[in-house]
Amino acid sequence: MDSFFSIQRPIKELQLSEEFKSMADINGFENIEEILSFPASFFLQRQGVNYHIYKELADYLKDNNLLHLLKHE
Repeated sequence: MDSFFSIQRPIKELQLSEEFKSMADINGFENIEEILSFPASFFLQRQGVNYHIYKELADYLKDNNLLHLLKHE
């Protein structure tokens, strides 16, 4: 799968948990690309984000060879 396509697809279409999809909906994140536009510290402060959600994001990125896109600044 094309890397950019995998981060631009709607989150509701991705094989992510319902908890992740609910968090994305609450925070208005339409796709992974929107989440990645902010530093990880911003994402961690969003409503509904916890260790499991962050790990799910990191695992998704790792599985798609995109972990380098996660900003740790």
